[in-house]
Amino acid sequence: MANSYSSKNAQEARILISGVQNGDRQQFEKLYDNYAPLLLGVISGVVENEPLAAQVLKDTFIKIRKDMIDGHCSADNLCTWMLSTARNLSLKVVEKLDLGQSTEDNEGALELILQKGYTPAQAATKLGISEKDVCKSLHAELTTKWTRKG
Repeated sequence: MANSYSSKNAQEARILISGVQNGDRQQFEKLYDNYAPLLLGVISGVVENEPLAAQVLKDTFIKIRKDMIDGHCSADNLCTWMLSTARNLSLKVVEKLDLGQSTEDNEGALELILQKGYTPAQAATKLGISEKDVCKSLHAELTTKWTRKG
């Protein structure tokens, strides 16, 4: 029974992959409808900011589509591969945001702006992240400091 279920899933995955590779919008929409809730669950477990998690989901499907077209997926492990893609992109986003937070080796956005008088644009350049990420980092740092004091 398990074999027929997994072979049915692999067959459905091959149809979805083939459709996406051939530019079939309906197959891509079906792929999205089938997997978006699952992938968003994984992404939200890593990226706790809801709007940012939604953006990571969008970026995940863009990458999945590109990788499918390039032939970098298999019907036998489609779900696992997509989950891994979502998790890896989520971790990259969190890592990038963490670059803006204080560490022993790195001045944080909060320190640069409040103590050294940098503008958000200057802090972004110094930290090698976008100005939007500086703002997110500031929010995270202030939230962390507020929580610790409270």
